[in-house]
Amino acid sequence: MHLWRAGGWGWLFRLLQWPDGATVSSLSVCMYLSLQGPKYTRCPCVCCCAQMLKFGQVIDLELLDKVSSSRGTEDLKEDMRRQEVAYARELAEWDTRIAARTDELVALTRENTACLNAVSELTSAQRGLEAGLTSKRKGLFTDPVQQRKAEVG
Repeated sequence: MHLWRAGGWGWLFRLLQWPDGATVSSLSVCMYLSLQGPKYTRCPCVCCCAQMLKFGQVIDLELLDKVSSSRGTEDLKEDMRRQEVAYARELAEWDTRIAARTDELVALTRENTACLNAVSELTSAQRGLEAGLTSKRKGLFTDPVQQRKAEVG
């Protein structure tokens, strides 16, 4: 493994002792160990080294979690607000469509009722006319002599 010098942070790495007794003298060793697994990642010096290498300072991870989770929460809340506004618009559109169709249904029902009333009136008139024709037909084709006998008799 090739080791690079740690530069200005060498004093920190010389002070850190690993379980086997070796001192850390390079950032590459620190990064290598941080990628090796749970045995070394639990060691706070590996985390500090990795943070110094990547960010140039030690990061407060608890504060970062709080800030990032609140950002994520705010993002989710904003997404929910956008969805609620979109759904409210869609619901209003559907309400408008339903109201228009309801008005159309009421108008068609009134028109149908008027047509049924007209049919009923025409049927009554037809029956009245047929009854009048039937009574006159009986009087047209009968013999007046026999009709007189029926009345007297």
